[in-house]
Amino acid sequence: MKPPTYVVQAGDTICANALPYIWEGETFTSAGAITKTLATVNGCDSTVTFTLAVNPTYAVQAGDTICDNALPYIWEGETFTSAGAITKTLATVNGCDSTVTFTLAVNPAYAVQDGAAICDNALPYIWEGETFTATGSITKTLATVNGCDSTVTFTLTVNPAYSGIVDSAAVCDNMLPYIWEGETFTSAGTITKTLTTAHGCDSTVTFTLKVYPAYANITDGDVICASQLPYIWEGETFTSAGAITKTLATVNGCDSVVTFTLRVNPTYVAEFHQEICVDALPYVWAGMVFTEAGEKTIAMQTQFGCDSLERYLLTVHALPAVAINGTPVICGDTPNTYTATGAVSYTWNTGATGNEIHTATPGVYTVAGVDEHQCVNTASIAARHVAKPFVSTVDTAVCYASEVTLRAQAWEGDLQWHSPTHFSATATGAYMVTATNECGVDTGRLTLTVWDKVQLLTPQLPPFRNKKYYEEKLVHHNAYAPVRFTYTGALPNGLSFSSQGVFSGKPEVAGDNYDSYRLRVRLEDGHSCVVSADYELERVFWAPNLIISSSATNSEFLPGMDVEIYNRQGQLIHRGKGWNGLRDGKSPVGPGTYFYKTRYLKNNVPAEASGYITVQHK
Repeated sequence: MKPPTYVVQAGDTICANALPYIWEGETFTSAGAITKTLATVNGCDSTVTFTLAVNPTYAVQAGDTICDNALPYIWEGETFTSAGAITKTLATVNGCDSTVTFTLAVNPAYAVQDGAAICDNALPYIWEGETFTATGSITKTLATVNGCDSTVTFTLTVNPAYSGIVDSAAVCDNMLPYIWEGETFTSAGTITKTLTTAHGCDSTVTFTLKVYPAYANITDGDVICASQLPYIWEGETFTSAGAITKTLATVNGCDSVVTFTLRVNPTYVAEFHQEICVDALPYVWAGMVFTEAGEKTIAMQTQFGCDSLERYLLTVHALPAVAINGTPVICGDTPNTYTATGAVSYTWNTGATGNEIHTATPGVYTVAGVDEHQCVNTASIAARHVAKPFVSTVDTAVCYASEVTLRAQAWEGDLQWHSPTHFSATATGAYMVTATNECGVDTGRLTLTVWDKVQLLTPQLPPFRNKKYYEEKLVHHNAYAPVRFTYTGALPNGLSFSSQGVFSGKPEVAGDNYDSYRLRVRLEDGHSCVVSADYELERVFWAPNLIISSSATNSEFLPGMDVEIYNRQGQLIHRGKGWNGLRDGKSPVGPGTYFYKTRYLKNNVPAEASGYITVQHK
């Protein structure tokens, strides 16, 4: 079969800004159609006509003109705060982007300041139909050529024109001649003149000049005592007699030359010095009482009236800071060394001299120290005897898990254990204790031995039956010999418990009560360590499986217990306490096997048992 060939129409629609457009190697630069022969997948030529539609895009110019007082201005969500242009891309109905450029022109609205200055004799003043009669401002709104309102503020300044102004100056005579506004003064006087002010207004001024004299060669001086030096005159300092010439201003501000001469009369000072120790205060000297170091003065006058002085200077020395270094505690018979400090030489109350003594005798030791000023002070120390610390311990042994309180004895010092002193002992160990006092530390060691833990294994003892021989030995371990067993509680008759932990004997228990026997066993080992355990001896039901019947006597089956006996046919042949092989207690039954049922109490709880019993005739 021949493969098909195709004639295909195809195309696309684009925006103009997507040109050029390429299809199958062909380039479109505008809208149009191109027909091209192409091969199919089967190798057959097919004719394809491709039509391209091109939608236009636009570049639009728009704008507006406003006055600046209409700002800010909003166009298409954009805000203008001044004149300018904004370009924005918008979509056409065909989905093609178009560019719009919006230009905003802003015409100014002016706020104008204007004004004039005049002399007050030019009033009234007219501006734009407005009349000023004094200094002031007027604001008017006027339109510009672009139609925008502009505000004009006109300010009028009115400057005064003066008459009858009086002015003056004062100068020293050494400043003549004096010139004022082109006029020359050679002495004091008055001139009247018409002048123009800084603002161009005429004013009449009368100027008066005063002239003050300036002095030269003035002399001055003073006479003082030497004790008044330094001496200050007009900011100048005299440290001795002499003369200083200085130019000074008069009360009118004119310079005057003054020569100042200072004469200095002598004063006399006599000094006396004395040194004492502080313990000599208060101190009387030249009739004066000193209570502390310092200076006292007696004043006299010379023929020129100047004070002359006698100065008494007293120096007071502190007592030496005498101290004794060393501990007041004499430990045992070891001598202490006491060292004196703070002075130059020393004397002890023992008669010793020098700064050190050695003693092992308690008592009060006093030293007197003398310093370089011969001042004396003392210091004392009270020496006392203290025995050296001693601690004693006793080693001990306890049972496992015993509550232990560690104890020691200190003959001197305070005890301090290095571990807890009360605890449950589970392991052998050594415990340290110290006794501490001023003379040192002594250490003791207490060894605590903890005996191995004594344990009783408590297996379930085998149950016992009536009149059956019984023997069971308790098992224990880690018990230090010799051991001794005791118990509390009850045992069945015929059963005993030895001090070595052995149950033995034949329990003699009858009847239908099968209560268990509970007892607490106590084991004490060779270290007197004790452990206890609870045991239960259980009596279990037991019945013989054979009785012998004869004409003379019959053995009894389950004496004292409620028994029912049945033959092979299931007939009840006996009911009562126990059974001795008789039918209804009258005639012996024949040999054979019988079925029994019995009731009894197990720890006060009713129980039943059943089985078979064989009867034989003898």
